[in-house]
Amino acid sequence: MRIDKYLIVIILLIMSPCLPALVMSADAASQSTGTSKATITFEEDTDIPDILDPDNPDEPYIPDPDDDGATGHAGPLSLDYVSSIAFGNHKLSLKEEEYQSTTITPFIQVTDKRGNATGWQVEVKATPFFDDRTTTALKGAMLHFTGGECLSSTDNQYIAPIPETFDLATDGLTASKVVSASENEGRGSWVTKWCAKGEPLNHKVTLTIPGGVAKEGVYKSTLTWTLSDAP
Repeated sequence: MRIDKYLIVIILLIMSPCLPALVMSADAASQSTGTSKATITFEEDTDIPDILDPDNPDEPYIPDPDDDGATGHAGPLSLDYVSSIAFGNHKLSLKEEEYQSTTITPFIQVTDKRGNATGWQVEVKATPFFDDRTTTALKGAMLHFTGGECLSSTDNQYIAPIPETFDLATDGLTASKVVSASENEGRGSWVTKWCAKGEPLNHKVTLTIPGGVAKEGVYKSTLTWTLSDAP
C-alpha cells in the first residue's frame, strides 16, 4: 500500500505541469466565435457655404440689404462671395489721377471641401468703365489691388492661400491672378480681403485714370471673378 501511495504521488507530480493545459484545452473546445463589420460612408459636401465675416471669420457675415455679393454657388469647390467696389464722386480732371476706394473692406470668399484638394486659384477681369448715358469709356483706366490678406476661422488648421498684389487693366480681356492655393492648402472657407479698417478711404484698392479722358457721367465696370481648380 505504501508503494502504491508513493506511485500515485509521483504520477501526480509528473502530470501537474500538464493540468493547466488540459484545462485550457477544455475551455477552448467550448468557445464559439463570429465576425461582424463596422461601416461608414462619406460623400462630397455640396451645401452652399456660409459667408464669413471678413473682420471676424469666426462669425457669419451679415450683409447690408442692398449687398448682392453672395453667389449662392454650392460646393465642394465654390466661389461664395465677391464684393462690389465704389470710388466715390470727383471733379473732372485734366491730369492723371489715382482714386482710393470708398469701400473699406472689399473681399471675396472661396470654399474648398473636396476630399482630394489639388489646389485652386482665382483670376479677375474688368470690362471698360462705361457711362450708360453717353456710351463713353474711361480709356486706359487701371485698377490696383495691394496688401491683400487671407483669413479663415480659428478652427481651420490648413495652410492659407496666398494673395497677390496686382494691377488690372479694364479692357475686358486681361486676367490677373488674385489668390491661389497649392495642393492640400486653402482647404475650408477662406476670405481674401483688402481692408483699410478705421480709415476714411481704402488705399489698398485704387483706380488710376489718365487725364482728360473722363466726361461728366456715371461710369461702371463689371468685374468677373473666376475660380478654377488649378493652383
